[in-house]
Amino acid sequence: MRVVLSWLREFCPTELSAEELAELLTSKGAEVEAIERPWERLRGVIVARVLEVRDHPRSDRLCIARVHTGSGETEVVVGVRNMAPGDLVPLAGPGASVPLLPEPLGAREIRGVVSNGMLCAPDELGISPSHEGILILPPDLQPGADLKEVFGLDDAVLDIEVTPNRPDFLSVIGIAREVAAATGTPLRIPTPSFPEDPERAEDVATVRIEDPDRCPRYLARILRGVRHAASPIPVQARLTAAGMRPISAAVDATNYAMLEIGQPLHPFDLALLKGPGIVVRRAREGERMVTLDGVERTFTADDLLICDLERPVAVAGVMGGEVAEISEATTDILLESATFERGGIQRTRRRLELSSEASMRFERGVDPEAVPRGADRACELMVAWCGARVLAGAIDAGRAPERRWVSMRAPRASMLIGYEVTPADAAAVFDRLGMANRTEGDVVWVEIPGYRVDIEREVDLIEEVVRIQGYDRVGSRLPPVRQAGGVPETAAFLSRVRGLLVRAGLREVQLIPFASEADLRLAGGAEGAIRIANPLQAEEGWLRTSLLPGLLKAVRRNLHRQVRSAAIFEVGTVFRLVDGRPEERPSAAFAMTGVADPGWTGGGRPYDVFDAKGVVV
Repeated sequence: MRVVLSWLREFCPTELSAEELAELLTSKGAEVEAIERPWERLRGVIVARVLEVRDHPRSDRLCIARVHTGSGETEVVVGVRNMAPGDLVPLAGPGASVPLLPEPLGAREIRGVVSNGMLCAPDELGISPSHEGILILPPDLQPGADLKEVFGLDDAVLDIEVTPNRPDFLSVIGIAREVAAATGTPLRIPTPSFPEDPERAEDVATVRIEDPDRCPRYLARILRGVRHAASPIPVQARLTAAGMRPISAAVDATNYAMLEIGQPLHPFDLALLKGPGIVVRRAREGERMVTLDGVERTFTADDLLICDLERPVAVAGVMGGEVAEISEATTDILLESATFERGGIQRTRRRLELSSEASMRFERGVDPEAVPRGADRACELMVAWCGARVLAGAIDAGRAPERRWVSMRAPRASMLIGYEVTPADAAAVFDRLGMANRTEGDVVWVEIPGYRVDIEREVDLIEEVVRIQGYDRVGSRLPPVRQAGGVPETAAFLSRVRGLLVRAGLREVQLIPFASEADLRLAGGAEGAIRIANPLQAEEGWLRTSLLPGLLKAVRRNLHRQVRSAAIFEVGTVFRLVDGRPEERPSAAFAMTGVADPGWTGGGRPYDVFDAKGVVV
């Protein structure tokens, strides 16, 4: 997760530097891998007004732009002609530098005409990857103004490694919440607000969920009069710095809200939806759809699809389809905000080999309570950037689950952490984290908000206490453990078996516990065998039911490498379904082949059944 520092400070106005924040977050479990400054080399670029654009006298492809810099006029040679007299453009004059070029610019002659620097495209300024034309600036700027200061392009970006158990860190607000808890700085999360049109959304479209287990909630908002435009330049810069590609104001609004809140969103062209309506259902076996990347996908009955009243229009939680994609002609939008079951999204993503920012968040777990907030934030942005009108109300099917309460015993926390934790200490930690709590004697009960999908039991709350109070408080002495010492009986028995086999002259091997269908037949059949959902190799798609096939393969590999003698064993686990449930059972097996007494003094006697009996007896 790449977090722009100024964006973070909008919600948690800390005065800590980027380096101090990186150290703080890393100490709390959100490791900052790098601090980047994408606009560090942007210097000397100013706003200029185009006065004239004329043909280059010696080139059909080039043109000459005469611009006003606020203090005078200058001319530059340009390779495109998307600007017109009166437009404001970024000018990098002699001595200026831009992120895309390694050296400062200078005046140079191009086809016999001196160009005093260059007019800049968005990618040259680090604002977006686009290089289709010169960046046209807003008309209210003053010629001569420093572009870096005007748009605040002096930011740092924190590149944070997010562990799978903390999906709340995949949002700016999630990181701001963590900074607020660590520093005591107030967290400020404004409520989205915008005017609503008298027309009601529920009178325009419908939503029906046919599989509530896989889609507990689906909310749709309707927007009309959406104007196709580019999002504001500071927004494009933020999205680019965060790793997203700016596309258009409407699409950028959904991506911006997702990065900010953590709730994936998807806009559909309302005019292209049949009905118009949305049906969330399982795919029919062999059903097809072309996704936004231009690839036709084939689905199974395990895949969840977003459909209109006639056909699929998106792969739920993964990617939209081309059939209802918004374009320059789009004026009305149905905006999707939903929650999906994590395991189903993960299976579909793996089978289709199709990853996206949305699927990464859904399969880790998104806040089920953020569904309306994410939609409202995107609507607020579309009103500001696209002039959209938001219809009154939302079409809301399903609901968010009730919040859970988890208890934590202060004495138990003290024993696990190694220093005393009082109920008041624990309650203060949860107050800083913004979690409602109550104390009953030595027990602290905590209400778990939707964004903390990682907190399920008491030990998770204890981890929060030591994390916020600081790991440096944990001493080096191990806390006492109230259980009998020694090695468990099963482990001790397996250790003795290994020792006996080693003393019998065998060498231990450790093999991968996967098997092919041929291995299962060799071991007595496939009855009770357990299939692997995502095998490393297609031909080894089962868990082994016996150790012998693997040992025989190991013996064969030795013989192919000219090893004359092999006496090996394995003590490992075999797997079977018993009464419909998987069962793991420890097992031991050995294999012998070749010469029993290798070496210069050996007689060359081959292994026989008596050698094997000697190992067992």
